[in-house]
Amino acid sequence: MRNIYFYIILPLMVSAIILVCFQKLVWEEEKLSSYIWHFDKPISIKFGHQVGHKTLGLYVETNDAIRVKLGESFVGRYLVINTSDETFELEVDQLAYPRSFRTYVRVLDSNIPTQLSLEPGTQVELFVYGYVDPSLVEQTDRKKITVVDQMYYKLQMFTKEEKQE
Repeated sequence: MRNIYFYIILPLMVSAIILVCFQKLVWEEEKLSSYIWHFDKPISIKFGHQVGHKTLGLYVETNDAIRVKLGESFVGRYLVINTSDETFELEVDQLAYPRSFRTYVRVLDSNIPTQLSLEPGTQVELFVYGYVDPSLVEQTDRKKITVVDQMYYKLQMFTKEEKQE
């Protein structure tokens, strides 16, 4: 009976303990690497927009997502088209997500106004030219960045009534 414990059960228990410890190490490393943003790799910047529910006939076209490294410049293009019979008086806000990136998005040049008036059948081309400041590396804890390599630049266009709602 003693031989069974010594030659079979004891080695199985030791093997199980070693496997469990090894698996925990692998899981922790996978979990850590999934949250670490590798700053030397390019990030994806996606350009989005949001218009209010009272602006039927207002269309916005944007350029596709681009990939840039920190410190490189980017250009975002928005084409706003009014196909309705109404004149829209819009308030425009520029946002960058995740919120922790907002202070690191530097706009070099932009023709995006805070107030925009669109007559029926007109279109306006808006652009933003900027970069993501490399000081993001020193200021941000890599483990706290939940979105690993994506940033969203967004325009919100609402009428004054929609803003009040």
